[in-house]
Amino acid sequence: MNKLILRGQQNLERARSVLSAEQIAFAEWLALPPSKRIPLYQKDFATQISVTEQTLCNWKNIPELWIVRDELMENQAKEMVAKAQGILDKAMESKHEKIKLEAAKDVMDRFGESRKHGTIIADLRDLYKQYHEEG
Repeated sequence: MNKLILRGQQNLERARSVLSAEQIAFAEWLALPPSKRIPLYQKDFATQISVTEQTLCNWKNIPELWIVRDELMENQAKEMVAKAQGILDKAMESKHEKIKLEAAKDVMDRFGESRKHGTIIADLRDLYKQYHEEG
């Protein structure tokens, strides 16, 4: 396994180990889109877990909270890719030519041969920087 990936997993495990169950629940709540949060408001979430809203504000200064939140958001985003591909696939089979054309253009823009993707990493510093900025 890639050492940087392993280090990321170790950071996540360490982050989870230093947070309380309530702090992890808060990270999970923060990872949700606002429209899917239950309760909807931070002050109500604070009441639900029996802390003050100021406590939640203080928790937002804990780096490990954001590590856990970011990992949850990344996993949610990965799951949405398959759903988005399904929607794009349906659009490509549409009876409406305009919808089919837009879907085809989207596929070509993203994955067509003429478009080059990827980042050239010149040295280990660039790799380290890329890994930590994307995570």
